[in-house]
Amino acid sequence: MSWKDGKHFLGRTNYVEHKVNGCDLKFYPVRVEVMFKLRRIGKPLAKALSTLFSSGDNDHGVTQRTHADGSTEVISEPPATSLAKFRSEQRADSLAEAVDALLDPKNGEVVGELIMDSLQDEFPRGNKGNPSAGGFMGEVSGAVLVDLLKGVAAANKEVLGPLAEIAPGLSLGAASEVGEAPETAGST
Repeated sequence: MSWKDGKHFLGRTNYVEHKVNGCDLKFYPVRVEVMFKLRRIGKPLAKALSTLFSSGDNDHGVTQRTHADGSTEVISEPPATSLAKFRSEQRADSLAEAVDALLDPKNGEVVGELIMDSLQDEFPRGNKGNPSAGGFMGEVSGAVLVDLLKGVAAANKEVLGPLAEIAPGLSLGAASEVGEAPETAGST
């Protein structure tokens, strides 16, 4: 008898359906154990998202003039050339850090494990026929990777929600349906 027997709250039954490369896949919330492995890439990604999707509303100047007739005129001035150059370099540096973090082979395996954990119907936990996370990532194209990550993000929006606050312009893709998985014996 396992310590998990009878503890139905541990089961991952809520899922989000998301289309990947023409296939409807069910993405489940990721186990915390796997989520913790993201800490290595979390900081550079959060920094990149914060920088890339910051509005820059405070970068321009505003002058308000009151005329003799009592009317007011508000003039928006473009940011200084030096500030615009700084912002451009800051965005490029942040993007480079994010790309470095995502393309690091060690981190690629973590991302693969994250995706495979979320796709529990496709890659049942403990199945000896599952590829390694690195082997899985070696077969995934860039476009499919983006769609897979959108599915993972949609299924984990409660945990990943702060990313949406950091990057309101980032579209993680809406889930097409939220459903309940059928009751199955031995589900984890």
